[in-house]
Amino acid sequence: MPHVAPDLIALGLTFVPEFLTAAEEKTLIPLLLVPVPVGLRTQPKRNRVQRYGSSVPYDTHMLSASIPEHFVALGAKLVAQNLLAVPPDSITVNEYLKGDIIQAHIDAPAGGPVITVLSLGSAATMLLRRREKSYTVVLPPRSLIQMRDDLRYKWTHEILPVAATRYSVVFRCSQECGDEKPQTP
Repeated sequence: MPHVAPDLIALGLTFVPEFLTAAEEKTLIPLLLVPVPVGLRTQPKRNRVQRYGSSVPYDTHMLSASIPEHFVALGAKLVAQNLLAVPPDSITVNEYLKGDIIQAHIDAPAGGPVITVLSLGSAATMLLRRREKSYTVVLPPRSLIQMRDDLRYKWTHEILPVAATRYSVVFRCSQECGDEKPQTP
């Protein structure tokens, strides 16, 4: 199991090393391979971005206002495991091909107080930074992380070049979700 610095936990990181089983991941990945119109592939250094549900906080790359059942089930699992208080209303799927990155950023505040990321396929390394301080977190396949509190709003996060195809499924609860105070896992 990857080591997570205690400082990161205090800043608002939750890490679940095996949120899915290998069999669940094998079943889920083909469901992520929906055709995405070429016009939606506008992100530098990323192949595909797919969005479902609420257009808050992001209204680009929207494939459907409806959330597919497999993501609804994952949202229910997040609630059942006390990782979220309410099901997410916004899902983003990012596809990374070998060498792809995501640049340093802080997710839009309208995405709610907790950002939840499920990693599938290849492992990835996330770099978290604020001023002169930085941490790296290895995200193995099937692992899940959550960023809340200072880590969510004051620290940038980025994905360093991936070794092979990777998918991240990002769960957000827009302000339209209502009260989403995080519960203790």
